[in-house]
Amino acid sequence: MSDPIMLGTEKEYADCVLRLIDESSNFIDDIRSRKIKFLTASSRCRIDELIESADSCEMQKVRSIAPSLQALNGELSNLLKKFQIIKSAHRTDETLKSFLGDYTQNPSNSCSKLISFIDSSIIQMDSVIAKYSDVDRAKKPAHIWIMTVLSNRSGDSVSKKARKARLVLESIRNLIDELQGMCHSSKLELLNIRNTASKNLSKAGRLTYKSPFDNNQEKGAA
Repeated sequence: MSDPIMLGTEKEYADCVLRLIDESSNFIDDIRSRKIKFLTASSRCRIDELIESADSCEMQKVRSIAPSLQALNGELSNLLKKFQIIKSAHRTDETLKSFLGDYTQNPSNSCSKLISFIDSSIIQMDSVIAKYSDVDRAKKPAHIWIMTVLSNRSGDSVSKKARKARLVLESIRNLIDELQGMCHSSKLELLNIRNTASKNLSKAGRLTYKSPFDNNQEKGAA
């Protein structure tokens, strides 16, 4: 008779894999539907337009935000590529044996690869969060300057430039607000999947991978 613990653990492993695939797909689809970022470089997206708008702004304090937006764009691209890799692997092979190994042959290896991938995804998500936080900080001096100009009733030319700059900042703020909500939700789900995988899959006594998050206080809700 098959070991009931191993049968249960294999199902839990499969459930965690499916949750990871769902989360990866949902994040990619959400980013794409909001036109924040596209996977193909040939398609212009909101973040590309914002980088261009900031870089071409007549106000230096707004232009100074462009490098932070570029850095955010790079980290977001890396995260999307990571999610796309496992999504594509699952489309080719739903068992993900070629990506995570054959669980039935080597549970420890498959578990380790699964949790390692989740951990690296969380780390990359943190990189995105750090970069959009940099953008948020970078736009504060520009916001203060614009509000000062407009409240002082400066000349028409300067006020016009300030109003145009304010539109750019508002678009940047909207982008950051959307990313903040999406990343918070996705990171929480990744943490939950990782916690479930680490807790349930260790029942088999085969899990040797040590997650860098195991002693972290930042836990998702079970």
